[in-house]
Amino acid sequence: MAGLWPADRGGELVAIDCSLAAYQGTSMLYLLDSKRRASGPISLRIYQDQGSGVPEPTRTTVVLGTLSFSPRSRSLAVRDLSRGAGDCGMYSTFRLVGTGLVPTVARAKTCDGKPPYDPGRWPQLTLLRTPRATSGG
Repeated sequence: MAGLWPADRGGELVAIDCSLAAYQGTSMLYLLDSKRRASGPISLRIYQDQGSGVPEPTRTTVVLGTLSFSPRSRSLAVRDLSRGAGDCGMYSTFRLVGTGLVPTVARAKTCDGKPPYDPGRWPQLTLLRTPRATSGG
């Protein structure tokens, strides 16, 4: 499902659906400023499973999973389930800072049919840092 959420200074964070599937799809994220000018797609540093069953760090503009955004905390959550039972996958959160999304939490759990089922309680992964922009001179 596409999303449209209030961001900063009258702008909005927009999630555009790219593909849909049984329990999650892919999306691309954009920022609209108060004059409705778009920037993006926003690139995320996130973990993904490339088919090996092991979370691997990557940078992508096409986000797999279910997205939710909290305008109050300026936080985006991405829940990427490995199967419909919801007992495994990856869970990442980001904070909207300026025109980018900075990783704040990364978690993953292998498929074993055992708790915890709450992605917020899955084991933490090493946090992926987004390199800071440097000014040329």
